[in-house]
Amino acid sequence: MSNVQEYMNALYQIVDRRDTEALAELLHDDICFRFGNADPVSGKSAVKDINLQFFQSISSMSHTIYGYWQDESEYICNGQVNYVRLDGSHFSAQFATILSVQDGLITDYRIYADLSEL
Repeated sequence: MSNVQEYMNALYQIVDRRDTEALAELLHDDICFRFGNADPVSGKSAVKDINLQFFQSISSMSHTIYGYWQDESEYICNGQVNYVRLDGSHFSAQFATILSVQDGLITDYRIYADLSEL
């Protein structure tokens, strides 16, 4: 993908589908993943597993991206994520994501959002 907007849109389409197989295809083998205040997770398999666990803890989600920025291999976006909990109730939060991308693969994946009420 040629630019940050295309890359982030493709990533969040995969995430919104909760498709861990497609997500894994974007991850470098030595990825480091950090979601909010959680401890970092390293390695493609571990990152895939932690995302699967999270995806199974909700009914659905959808992201709306407000802005995109790129600084060489750093891709950044921010927006709003809307969740449907397993009990059918809704929760929304603002988020920001920072990716380090090397040869099209994510080597560092940081998500900042307050999901304490999710």
